[in-house]
Amino acid sequence: MLAACLAFTAVAALMTVTPGLDTMLVLRTTVSGGRRAGALAGLGIASGCLAWAVASAAGLTALLAASRLAFDALRAAGACYLLCLGARALWQARRAPPPRTPARRPPASPRSARAWSPTCSTPRSACST
Repeated sequence: MLAACLAFTAVAALMTVTPGLDTMLVLRTTVSGGRRAGALAGLGIASGCLAWAVASAAGLTALLAASRLAFDALRAAGACYLLCLGARALWQARRAPPPRTPARRPPASPRSARAWSPTCSTPRSACST
């Protein structure tokens, strides 16, 4: 029994300190776009969490918990969204010529929207609110 508790504690501690998607998104955005872009990404993630909190208060998360079909549909939509983001990133990386001069940073305004959408399309976010 003690061995099982220690094993569980070790795994739980490791999972707690492992950064997730939101942390990686903020770090990547901050490194590539600067402090303002990172702050906007964090704001987008926070607003996505707020959207799930509102949806939870409205009863949407109860529907997702009760309906396996609705949960799987949301999960599939989130997976498709992430696949589209990955395919677009690969396509842009393949088509972009190597930079000869320092690249201009892209505008920071769409960064919060990019951070908002993965948070809103993750069923795990719904279950934890």
